[in-house]
Amino acid sequence: MTFPLGSQRSKRFTMNTDQLIVINLAAILVGTTFNSQQKVIKWGGVVVAVASAACAVLNCGGGAL
Repeated sequence: MTFPLGSQRSKRFTMNTDQLIVINLAAILVGTTFNSQQKVIKWGGVVVAVASAACAVLNCGGGAL
């Protein structure tokens, strides 16, 4: 999809401290669970981390920025 020049303004993407904290905690979660022998813990940590990071970036928690 293309837009004519000037029809859509670009939005600046800035991250706040809460988003960065969630992303860092998600990275720690993956780092501590990914080497687990149990696949539920291994992949569950990855799924929770990805969902948490995506929610923080996309602001799906409903909090106002």
